Amino acid sequence: MQELQGSHLVLGKDVSWVWKVDVSLGYSVSSAYNILRKSSINESSPLFEDFWKIKALPSALFIAWRVLGNSIASKANLVRHGVTVDCSSCCLCREEVETTRHLFFECKIAWLVWSQCYAWLGLAWVDHFDYGSHFLHFILCNVPGYVNATWGSVWVAIIGEIWRNKNNHIFKGEAIDHFEIFNSIKGLVLDNFLFCFCLFFLFLLVSWFVDVFAVDLKSMLVFVYV
Repeated sequence: MQELQGSHLVLGKDVSWVWKVDVSLGYSVSSAYNILRKSSINESSPLFEDFWKIKALPSALFIAWRVLGNSIASKANLVRHGVTVDCSSCCLCREEVETTRHLFFECKIAWLVWSQCYAWLGLAWVDHFDYGSHFLHFILCNVPGYVNATWGSVWVAIIGEIWRNKNNHIFKGEAIDHFEIFNSIKGLVLDNFLFCFCLFFLFLLVSWFVDVFAVDLKSMLVFVYV
């Protein structure tokens, strides 16, 4: 924007846009995405090794990824990027400034949602001071990778439902009810667990058929040879 403000258009002279990242190939969504990724979120942290293995919808993972990098469009982040907002207070509780941490973890509505989810799952919990530690609370030690890939989807579902209900409240005027948010999360988690269980069962079934087929084929070859 600063470069555009300092430029002057000349009548009769052709003007065109140039993507300075790659002048030869021009603009592409992937190149812009890579720039945003490098500039906004540091993925060198080991937590992202577990994060990208989570079994969840890409749209849900994208929202959770932006929360981990504090690049979600909270009111505080919008103001930081020069966007004018009518009110900086949290649209869920109307009590504090809507930062990423407040919206998803400190807001009394979000806190009630997390409390209900922890009680439902039978987990003890503490209030972590950063997003990464909060996420890693859902990553278990000394368990197979597919367990954490499924278990991490719970954290992603909670983040996604808080964000979805916040947007529905703003753009559709829907009321905020932490019980409804919690029930939606339970449905998403149970559906995802069932889906992962079916995939695991299908994998075992296919493996069993392959083994049986291999044994039968070997027996048939031995019989024909004899």
